[in-house]
Amino acid sequence: NQFPDDQTLALGSPALSPTGDRIAYQRYAERSGYQIWVSTVAAAGPPVQLTSGSFYQDAPTWSPDGNTIAFVHRTKDDVAALARARVGAVDRPTVILRNLPTLGSRPKWSPDSRWIATDTSDGLVIVTPDGKDSRVVSQEIWIAQTWSPDRRHIYGLREADRPGHYAVAIIDIDTMKERVINPELGVIPPAFQPIRGLSLVGAGSLVTSVASARSDIWMAEGMERPSRTLLSRLWRGN
Repeated sequence: NQFPDDQTLALGSPALSPTGDRIAYQRYAERSGYQIWVSTVAAAGPPVQLTSGSFYQDAPTWSPDGNTIAFVHRTKDDVAALARARVGAVDRPTVILRNLPTLGSRPKWSPDSRWIATDTSDGLVIVTPDGKDSRVVSQEIWIAQTWSPDRRHIYGLREADRPGHYAVAIIDIDTMKERVINPELGVIPPAFQPIRGLSLVGAGSLVTSVASARSDIWMAEGMERPSRTLLSRLWRGN
């Protein structure tokens, strides 16, 4: 265990830096809870905690220059917000945007560093890193999103017109117009966070991780059928 504090219970939400030499991730520990840490890919040196002052941290996304990470920040008062912190500074986080869902938001920094896209209680929003300008680009429920290399479009998985199903759509940032690419991708998995992460790979290909749920039906034999009346239950209790 290279971490300086208590035992690591789980790791998740990995995000590779733009230069590919560092990785940010969520670490869950027994006493410190859910916090974001940064490690080198070559494991050169111990992991470094990004920032303090949060009850819960998740979904790190790197700035294009690799100097700052934006992430979901939650206080003990259950106020979820989009925050940012400089890598290596170990300063307290700077809140960029409030009104995020309590859990599940997956922010993404644009390739030109101008915007950060994140889902909020009002819909999909793009906000400047200083928090001074923000725009609602879609009022639909977006599950995951990613930027095109030219930063002009956002690709995403959102809830389809058919309830409980999801679709692929694209938004033009300049015109705010949405186009559905695939209206039916199937049923949204019955999980707390059914889809985590979305990346554009090559020309027109998207990659993501989808939760897989399994359930079984069991039959018990030889069980005595319970009595239906109060009198019969009282009689059996004597």
